[in-house]
Amino acid sequence: MSKAIALTALVWLLGVVAPARAQNVGDPNNARVHVGPLALSPTIRLTNFGRDSNIYNDSKDNSPRGDLTATVSPVVEAWLRSPRVRVNGRGQFDFFYFKELSNLRALDTDTFARVELPLNRLTPYVEGNLANTRHRQNLEIDAIAKRRNDGVQVGTDVRLTAKASVRLYTGRSHIEYQPNSLYRETDLARSLNHTGSFEGLGFRYAATPLTTFAMNVEQGRDRFEFSSERNSDSFRVTPSVEFKPLALISGRAAVGFRRLRFREGDVPEFKGVVALVDLQYAFRGRTQFSIGASRDLEYSYIYSNYVLAGFNSSVTQRLGDAWDVRGTGGRYRLTFRQGPQGIAGARALPSETFLHFGLDVGYYIGRTRTGFSVQHYGRESDVSLGRGYERLRIGSSLTYVF
Repeated sequence: MSKAIALTALVWLLGVVAPARAQNVGDPNNARVHVGPLALSPTIRLTNFGRDSNIYNDSKDNSPRGDLTATVSPVVEAWLRSPRVRVNGRGQFDFFYFKELSNLRALDTDTFARVELPLNRLTPYVEGNLANTRHRQNLEIDAIAKRRNDGVQVGTDVRLTAKASVRLYTGRSHIEYQPNSLYRETDLARSLNHTGSFEGLGFRYAATPLTTFAMNVEQGRDRFEFSSERNSDSFRVTPSVEFKPLALISGRAAVGFRRLRFREGDVPEFKGVVALVDLQYAFRGRTQFSIGASRDLEYSYIYSNYVLAGFNSSVTQRLGDAWDVRGTGGRYRLTFRQGPQGIAGARALPSETFLHFGLDVGYYIGRTRTGFSVQHYGRESDVSLGRGYERLRIGSSLTYVF
C-alpha cells in the first residue's frame, strides 16, 4: 500500500517531465515528510513582494515603468527509494503578480525527474526537465516572452572500484519561443529556436569521503530552426572537483576547454577556457561565504554569439539564533563576437557590463524565514544602443518549509 501511495505522489512529477540536463535535488535525509519509501520536502516562498522601479529594464530616456510586484512559488522535492528503483524529482510553480501591469501576470512551471535502476556495478538512468516560462532567461534579453525548454538524457554509471566510476550518456535539448515573440524588432523564435544533441564520457574518483575529482568529455551539435548560420558543432573537456556539504569548503568547481565551430565559414570559431564555479565556506558556524563564477559562449538574439563571463558572491552572518544579514554582489560582462544584423549605425561590437549588489535582513520563527531586502541592478554598454538601465527593488520575502 505504501508503495502505491508513493508512486501516485510521483506521477505529477514524472508525467509532465520531458526528461534534461544537470539539475540537482536536495538530500532525502533532510525531508520532513516520509511515507514508506517516499520522502517529500514541500516549501512555499513569497519573494519580490514590494516595489520594482524598472519592470522592462528601460533606459532613463524611455521613462522606466515601475510597479508593485510579488512572486509566489510552491516547491516540492520527492525521493522514492526501493531495492530495484530509485526516483527523485522536483516541481516548482512561480506565480508572478503585477498590480498595474496585469498583462504581465503569469504562471511559470519548472519540473525535473530522474529514474535509476541499480544493477550491481551498473546503474542505468534517465533524467530530464520541462520548463514553461514567460520571464527572462539570460542577461542579454529583457523581453517578457513565452518559451519552452525541454530535454532528455539517458546513460549508465559503471562502478569500477569502491572509489572510481565511469558514466556514458547521450541526450537532446530543445528551446522554443512562442511565434512572434518580438524584442527590439527581432523575432526571438526565428533567432533562437533550436535543438541540441550531445553525447559524453565522464570519470569520477572519490579521493576522500568528502572530495571527488571528475573529468568529463562531451561533444554536441546545435541546429537552429530558422537561423542556419548559427548551426554549430562543439567539443569540451572539463575537469572538476566536488566537495560535500560537510567539508570545510562545499560545492563544485569546473574549469576546462571548449571549441565550437560554426558550420558556415563567415562566423569565427570559438576556442577558449570555460568555467562554472559554485562554492561555499562556513566560518565557525556563524558566517557563510559563497562565490559563483562562470565563463562560456552563448547564442545572441541579434549578434551571432557572445562570451559571458563574471562572478557573484555573498556573505551571510547569523546574529543570534533568530536573525541573519546577507550582502550580495556580482559583475558579469558580455563580449559580442559577431557583427550586428540590422542595427543601423552600429560601427563596433559592443561589450556590456552588468552590476548587482544588495542587502537582505532575515528573521526566523521556527521553520519560517521573513526577510527585507534592497537590490540594485544596472547595465552599461560600450556602444550606445539604448540598452543601459538602472533598477531598484525594495521588498520583503517569506519562506516556509513544511
